[in-house]
Amino acid sequence: MRQKLAAENKVASYLRYAIGEIILVVVGILIALQINNWNENRKDSILELKILKGLHIDLEKNIKDDQEMISLDSLIMVKNKILLEILNNKNSHYNDSMKIYFGSINRYWLFSLKALPMKL
Repeated sequence: MRQKLAAENKVASYLRYAIGEIILVVVGILIALQINNWNENRKDSILELKILKGLHIDLEKNIKDDQEMISLDSLIMVKNKILLEILNNKNSHYNDSMKIYFGSINRYWLFSLKALPMKL
């Protein structure tokens, strides 16, 4: 069509046609960019959701581990209090039943956050 218009010396018609082509190309590029942006946002949302689910799982595991740690520490504290009461009693003497209390003296748990490795 361009050659036909150029051959017939219709410069104005040729320019309108060329401008129309340029506008179509620009609109096509803008549509492609919009689709690409939408797709990237969708991918980012999926990744964000995956990370949040991983954090949720990690936090639930940390809570469970910490509750176990608190239970164990509470038990150790009870045993240590009993041992202190026995030792503070001037009439008490060492016997084999006290071994369980002496074994708890130096046991303790350290609090630490544990994150599971996530595959992104």
